[in-house]
Formats: sequence, C-alpha cells, structure tokens
Amino acid sequence: MPVFLVAVLLSSCEKKEKDPAWIGTWIHEEVVPIPDIGIPVPVKITLILEKTSFEYLMAAEVFNQFIDVAVVKGDLGATDTEFTITPKTMAMANDSGELEWISEGDPGWEEEIAQWELGETNSASYELDGNTLLLILDGESIAFTRE
Repeated sequence: MPVFLVAVLLSSCEKKEKDPAWIGTWIHEEVVPIPDIGIPVPVKITLILEKTSFEYLMAAEVFNQFIDVAVVKGDLGATDTEFTITPKTMAMANDSGELEWISEGDPGWEEEIAQWELGETNSASYELDGNTLLLILDGESIAFTRE
C-alpha cells in the first residue's frame, strides 16, 4: 500500500478534537449612567472568543444606534474553568468618536493597561451553562448570552 494512502487512512481515523463550548460570540447588554452626568445609556458588550484569541468590544447607544467606544484584543488561554487573558492591542473612542489604537510595546502601553485596571496577563474564571457564559474577573461577574 502506498505511503500516501496509509497516511490518508490514518488521518481519517484520528479522533477529531471538538472545539470548546465557549468558543463563539457572546453579548451582554445593560444600561449604565455616564460618569459625572448620571444620564443612563444603553451599553452593549460583544465578546468574541476563539481558541487562542479574544476580542472585547463595548458600544454605547447614541441617537438609536450603537457606537464603538472601546475595544480590547489579545491572546487567550483556557482551562475547563479559567481564561488567561493577555491584551495585545486596545482602542478608546476620542472626542470625535474615532477609535484611537495602542498596541503592546507602544509608548504609553503600560499606562493604558493600568487605566483599564488590567495587567499584562489576567486570569478570569468562567462558568458555562448552555447559552450563558458567566465571566468572573477580580470578583466582579458579568453574564453573556450566546449570539
């Protein structure tokens, strides 16, 4: 039997590794008061989890449409109960509503991480129950629903 055929047969017999159930797009919505003003604003957080990366996107509703106000992207490690989150790039909306990006290694990166109350690497525990993901970071929990 040719080597190629043996390799094909063996690879087709290998057990396919199933992706973790937490992979996907998760949504959290709430109404929060604007600091210093107190006016309640609807906020939508989208959390996109892939096997080795994440994206956290916060949008606020302004004039009946959601506008991106903050984004964090980075590396993700996972066990059965815990995520290891390593931010690599982030953005905040400036006064004109445009996102201003900063990445690991850029001047001011450490200050930006500190402003977000994040470390270079962060641990968050999680619980998954069907279409609900409960993320617990620094004692605070937030519930997401699968999109």
